Parts: sequence; C-alpha cells; structure tokens
Amino acid sequence: MHKLIPNCVALLKPITDLTSKRADELIKWTSAFEKIRVVNYRVSAKTVLPHVIQTNASISQIRAVLLQQEDDGELYPVLYASRKLLSRESRYAIS
Repeated sequence: MHKLIPNCVALLKPITDLTSKRADELIKWTSAFEKIRVVNYRVSAKTVLPHVIQTNASISQIRAVLLQQEDDGELYPVLYASRKLLSRESRYAIS
C-alpha cells in the first residue's frame, strides 16, 4: 500500500482513529471521508498488479493467502485468512 500511496500513514490516520475505542461517538466524517476519497483515487489510478490466491485445507482448518506480484516478479503477501472448521464442516470430503 505504501508504494501505491505516498504519505499513506498520514492519509489513513483519521480513518484508523475512527476504530479506536476512545473515538468520540460523534464522528467527524468530513475529514475522514475526504481522506477515503484521496486513498481510493490514488489506489484506483495505479496499474493493477497481478494477484495470486494460494489455499490450503486440512481436516481441522482452512487457510488462504492473497499474493501480489510486484514489478520485480516476486510475490508478496497482501492478506492472510484462516479459520478453524466447524465440526459439521470437518466431515466434508477434502479433495
């Protein structure tokens, strides 16, 4: 994200402040909304890089990694996801 959006931390700070437990009940949406619009524009204005999804499943859990291929050809993780299967799901066939 930092390669795509210069000054990313400063732009996203009002947005991440909204998730704080100490955030006011009345949210200053004007500032946060403007930052969201700037981030959205900067991300969408860049060339979309190729993505790869790798998945893995076992008898008790499922996992996935979203990878993005950078200009150097290397794959870098963007997102990790995993969870334990419910008992009924663990009875499904794995193929």
